[in-house]
Amino acid sequence: MKYKHQQVAYRQNDNDYPTLECVFPEQLETISDDELYDRLRELESGRDKAMRMSITYRPWEEEICYIRREIQIRRGRREAHVKYMDTIAAEIAQYERLERVLPIADLDNTKFITA
Repeated sequence: MKYKHQQVAYRQNDNDYPTLECVFPEQLETISDDELYDRLRELESGRDKAMRMSITYRPWEEEICYIRREIQIRRGRREAHVKYMDTIAAEIAQYERLERVLPIADLDNTKFITA
């Protein structure tokens, strides 16, 4: 991967010119969901600005792809966790139902004691 931690600005003096800050993929894992969505909005805005200015917007597209992939991974993990917790809850409920129908145990062990 050609990921760099840098700011890319094609013209330094123009404030309207879009800039792009790239991050390492490992850093994406540590960013909160809110920050991730904010970053996605910033990148889409920068891409749109680059498109309007008729400059190459591929770097923004690449960053957007990385962010969307991280969002997709997190969504999948969240769904898998919910499914896992539902499975565990169902297993516990089934175990508790089986426990209720068991006969009451006779805990008098005195007949097994021999002198």
